[in-house]
Amino acid sequence: MSPSGRTRAFTLIELLVSIAIVAILIALLFPSLAEARRAGLRTKTLANLRTHGLVLGIYALDWRGAYPLLLDPRKSPPTDYVVEQSDGTLIDVINYFFISQMWYFMLADSYYGVPKSSRIFLDAESIAYPVPAAVPVGSIGPWAFDMSCSLLATPRFWDLSTRTGQDQYGPTFDFQVLTPAKKSIVLSTYEFGVSYAYRRSGPIWVPMVLADGHASRESRTNLLPGVTSGEGSSPGYYHWFDAYAGLHTVHGVRGRDIR
Repeated sequence: MSPSGRTRAFTLIELLVSIAIVAILIALLFPSLAEARRAGLRTKTLANLRTHGLVLGIYALDWRGAYPLLLDPRKSPPTDYVVEQSDGTLIDVINYFFISQMWYFMLADSYYGVPKSSRIFLDAESIAYPVPAAVPVGSIGPWAFDMSCSLLATPRFWDLSTRTGQDQYGPTFDFQVLTPAKKSIVLSTYEFGVSYAYRRSGPIWVPMVLADGHASRESRTNLLPGVTSGEGSSPGYYHWFDAYAGLHTVHGVRGRDIR
């Protein structure tokens, strides 16, 4: 206590200095905390991808090695499948290769035991850091994982010298994969979307699960280019160019995505 018998309090200047010091410390720590949060989200994304690799492996065991196929490729055009979104609205699937974005709709209940709206089907980083609606890109908000389009047609379709069209659509099989540790089956295109939306340069990382079941984040520079015209103008096409690494693998399931 002071000689006068009263407890000494902080002066206004001392209080302002203390606040300023705390603000400076927070400013110094914030980038590290933000990066730690992103690292945690990326780890969660890889964990989800490993789960998808495991489930697709179980599905293949049940169906003689086949990967999931949502539509009947023999129909002309193969556009008779209606799906219900998480908000209750219905979508008529008008593109055969749109299966690459809706592959989990047929598996959510029977193989995952979760609703189609479950976050396990979304890139965790995209949930926390969605692309603002003001940015002119085709997909806004959380990014769902894509199944590689290369799983939806025979290897000959993914070689432009042997491509004939819809007659090559159909199931592919895990035993057709020649390099399981280098062939993607499910991946996230979130960082491609962010890079395009904000016109960012620099490295792009692609989280993916490979045919052997392990998940990793691969640098875009470590990935091989796909078929340049995507699915081309074949009936039911969805991409007319090689939109994202890992989707249009040259030689399909017999090819590889990692150098």
